[in-house]
Amino acid sequence: MRGVTPHETADRAQQPTAGGRISLLHFVVIGVQLGLLTLVVRQFAIESQAFAQILLLTCAGFALHAFLPLRHRLPFFGVLAKADLLEEEDLNKVLRWSQDPFALYEALTDDKSEPGTVKVVLDSEFLRAMEEMGLYRKLVPVSATLPFGLEEVYSLLQQAFEGGEDLRPD
Repeated sequence: MRGVTPHETADRAQQPTAGGRISLLHFVVIGVQLGLLTLVVRQFAIESQAFAQILLLTCAGFALHAFLPLRHRLPFFGVLAKADLLEEEDLNKVLRWSQDPFALYEALTDDKSEPGTVKVVLDSEFLRAMEEMGLYRKLVPVSATLPFGLEEVYSLLQQAFEGGEDLRPD
């Protein structure tokens, strides 16, 4: 068993269907992958029981979200909280991973793990599933101590809820 590279994922990607809905084929493929991932995690006790329950919720959330009309879906974005606690080198590495799936894939596969281990395969498949579902997004680093990133979060909220108009007139 081997992981799938982001290049292979990009080659297999198709245009979304009308209305922003996922095609039935993509739904079944991703649903089976999430189900198998949940089964493997539970069966082999790879992670804690809480993580297995979160995976079950993820499967249910994916199914619900996949069939919602586009106007009922809530927008989301990733926030890296407490970013001021990371060293600048580590912060840059995490941000690079959030912007470039190829860099993350390389980081997952180039460590001391052997290429065919369960962890490497699961990590690679999870990355591929995130890309196929459109969940691979850029992280916004924020810190309340050193106030950075809050403006970008505010801008994303404005875009999501008011179409770019300022939420507060003042």
